[in-house]
Amino acid sequence: MALNGQCSFKSIKFLFHLVATLPVVAGLAAIRLTSWNILAQDYVQCSKYPWIISPEFLNWEHRRERIVHQLLDEEHLKPDVVCLQEVQVDLFPDLMLSLSSTFDGILQNVTETHNVATAILIRKDGPFRIKRAESRSRALISVLQDKSDSNSLLYLSTVHLDADKAWDRQTREYHQRQRENQLKSLLKRLNNQCHLDNKDLKDVPLVIAGDFNVLRNNPINMALAKGELLPQLPIHLHDVYLEAEASYRPSRPTYPGHKHDNLGIHDLVKTYRGGAVLDYIYVSNQIQVVDTLLCHPSSHQVGQEKWPCQDHPSDHLPVGIDFKWP
Repeated sequence: MALNGQCSFKSIKFLFHLVATLPVVAGLAAIRLTSWNILAQDYVQCSKYPWIISPEFLNWEHRRERIVHQLLDEEHLKPDVVCLQEVQVDLFPDLMLSLSSTFDGILQNVTETHNVATAILIRKDGPFRIKRAESRSRALISVLQDKSDSNSLLYLSTVHLDADKAWDRQTREYHQRQRENQLKSLLKRLNNQCHLDNKDLKDVPLVIAGDFNVLRNNPINMALAKGELLPQLPIHLHDVYLEAEASYRPSRPTYPGHKHDNLGIHDLVKTYRGGAVLDYIYVSNQIQVVDTLLCHPSSHQVGQEKWPCQDHPSDHLPVGIDFKWP
């Protein structure tokens, strides 16, 4: 159904002494989640991407084909749930037409003057269905229900927080407050969703994924990990990629042609063409992360990139996890 600056890892390594080890959940099949800012077509301008050889590579038809190819890669990626950001509202039906054989989709409700939203896709033959959904500013909340156990619920949100490219301090502080307020509002609404099911937020499996538009050393990340963003809801969340790096567990590449060995350390180095990590996946204590995923060869390579391009349709890379939940 289709409804309408990079910091050093050492500087934040101490964060992991503040969060508990994720519990082991045995006997459950792993679920794959992918999160991706796909770049809204309204934001695509040839002048911004002088490296493009032919303007046709920026056309929606070409970019849609590459997005669909990535999401429907049954051999390598094959996600069960997809969190999307920068989905263009008027093009969402066209995107879903190409994905409808595999996914159901829900789109965030936005104002008539705003043509960009977040979305969640659920694999039709996957283990769960969408029980409820709620739209917030910069976020879409979904409550997923296990098809085989109606009492087993997963609380999921895809977010695209306020962007900030200003140079003056006052404007940057304003955008920082906006992002903090957007996350606080999200936690409150997630708590309300839990109450509808007679559950406490601190006790449920929870995933928040998306484009946070902040660097790894931003105070927002520390506040989420320590449960200090909203004192009345002191829930500790885990940045899955940083915890993988802290435990020296390599992320697993999913792109074609890679031999899935465990030689060397494969860390997530960037998710944005500017060379920074801006996209995150946070989980609660009730989620067991089996693997963090590298969905593109450049994910663990330092430096800027010329994206979008002929082969890659966005200025962001997908991120993802394999996880289990009770």
